[in-house]
Amino acid sequence: MLPADYIKSMKRLLGDEYVAYEASFSKHPYRGFRFNRRRIKDLSEGDSQGRHETVDELAVRITGQNEKVPWNPLGYYTGERDELSSSPYYYSGMFYIQEPSAMSAAGMFPVDKTDLVLDLCAAPGGKSTDLAGGCAFLLSNDYSASRARGLLKNMELYGGADYAVCAMDPKDLSKLYPETFDKVIVDAPCSGEGMFRKDPSLIKSWADRGPAEYAPIQASILDDAYEMLKKGGMMMYSTCTFSPLENEENILSFLNSHPDMEVADIKVPDEWGFADGLMGLSGAKRLYPHRVKGEGHFICLMRKKSYERSFGRRPQDDNRGVGDSSEASFEHRIIGGRLYLLPQGCIDLDKKVRFLRTGLFMGEYKRDRFIPAHSLALFFSRRQCRQGEVSIKTDRDVFSACVLDLCDDDERLIRYLRGETIQIDPSIKGHVLVCCDGFPLGWGRGANGKLKNDYPVSK
Repeated sequence: MLPADYIKSMKRLLGDEYVAYEASFSKHPYRGFRFNRRRIKDLSEGDSQGRHETVDELAVRITGQNEKVPWNPLGYYTGERDELSSSPYYYSGMFYIQEPSAMSAAGMFPVDKTDLVLDLCAAPGGKSTDLAGGCAFLLSNDYSASRARGLLKNMELYGGADYAVCAMDPKDLSKLYPETFDKVIVDAPCSGEGMFRKDPSLIKSWADRGPAEYAPIQASILDDAYEMLKKGGMMMYSTCTFSPLENEENILSFLNSHPDMEVADIKVPDEWGFADGLMGLSGAKRLYPHRVKGEGHFICLMRKKSYERSFGRRPQDDNRGVGDSSEASFEHRIIGGRLYLLPQGCIDLDKKVRFLRTGLFMGEYKRDRFIPAHSLALFFSRRQCRQGEVSIKTDRDVFSACVLDLCDDDERLIRYLRGETIQIDPSIKGHVLVCCDGFPLGWGRGANGKLKNDYPVSK
């Protein structure tokens, strides 16, 4: 049951629309998933059965439908009973399961291939996995180290090397990277009013804490994000709450104390059902569950004013080690016997930052033998996997492995993902990259017609 104080505030906020909002609680929450832009580029390569599918066709095969989430080009709706986490494609990083309204912030953030991007409150990874691959470099941060570990797991499923994951207080991070990023996204911790239908347990949390506890935290994070945003850069602020205290009042206070920031209008078609922001912030948008096919959300896009745009360029007086993001490259580095592929020419990764990962963890050397990491398996593209063998140059030699490409209906796939030994052709020996229709899943080792399983099954 909704708290009386909350009902009173929503009636004041919605007026005649409150009846429709209350009625929305009798309906099932909408569910969705979002494709990995890095994976869908490989669809043209075809699978082991000779299929060359479009993204829409793959969506139908996975869920039986292909209704798109209009505010995110990679987003699709799914049925309320679809268990997408049991699909082999999920474990290849093909898609990320995400509530449809939550796709709006990253989906409507104008990120460019040359941009240096910061996701400041990134866990569990919905925004980061959306932005990754669409920019030159992405720094994904979360204050909580435990939440950041979950974020890292999702970023590894994305399959790239053009990112770093850290667990820092935004205030500490802002001192290390002043005016560094072209784009900053702040999906701020909030009271969660927009998720009451999807997660009723949040109602008790709201009663215990409420908007008044979160608003000053959000204001502080906005100030820190401002410090790290380049002149001419853009910031997306989002929450999953309806409270004006956490949304419009925070934005107006922020704009008042940072006169070089301005709201950039988010233009959307009327049929999407978005509502304009309150208190004169019509450029901001509100998503209500009785208006859209999704839960509650708030988004506001802002710009740091500048007479000269600095996207992707290093200012002449900049001595912070930030390079030209459009010319980022990679280098191998061994740290404690572990081999990494590190992005270079983006941001200084040697600062005193609590990094969980910088770039791609490729594997480690044990008695001069290279043991490939699970994250390396997910780094390979379908094109590489379809060649029957994958290889990658390390700092010492070239690592190569056979490819075992299984169809999505092969019963061995489920057994492999459970960590079991499976039967294979006796000719397949040594390191093996197991794939589902050409998309990588993980490693195994072949010998005597069996595959010893190296999939990292959770205990």
